[in-house]
Amino acid sequence: MNDTELMQIAINEAIKGLELGDQPFGAVLVMDGKIIRTGRNLVYSTFDPTAHAETVTLRDAGTSIKTLNFPGATLYASWEPCPMCLGAIISARINRLVLGGRKSRRGSQYGKYTVEKLIELTNVKDKLTLTTGILQKTSEKIVNQWIDSK
Repeated sequence: MNDTELMQIAINEAIKGLELGDQPFGAVLVMDGKIIRTGRNLVYSTFDPTAHAETVTLRDAGTSIKTLNFPGATLYASWEPCPMCLGAIISARINRLVLGGRKSRRGSQYGKYTVEKLIELTNVKDKLTLTTGILQKTSEKIVNQWIDSK
């Protein structure tokens, strides 16, 4: 599967989350060419502020294959990960992060934060490759529709 197909799976997870009353964010973890785990935001349904799509995916993947580290893995995130999620991605030793959307009508609650700035700050540029803009408009449309419906 290519980046676009895998990002579409993350976006499908985001859509499922939205349909079930959560926020529209999804993630897919791929290792050795295989999908290890998918996840979606579960914050509202679990009353857990840490249940973001990326952390749910990493937690479930770690439990299923009994590891804390995913060297060589790629994480597809339908939306730019927050600082907490990027910290988890870095801690899990993910080697590649692929982003969908990142611009919403609401703006960011994290000020001028970007994944690029946190990657620079944590000195992991040589360990974490970033790819942006995969199905960006599709993801942004879903998030903006969610914002507009609130």
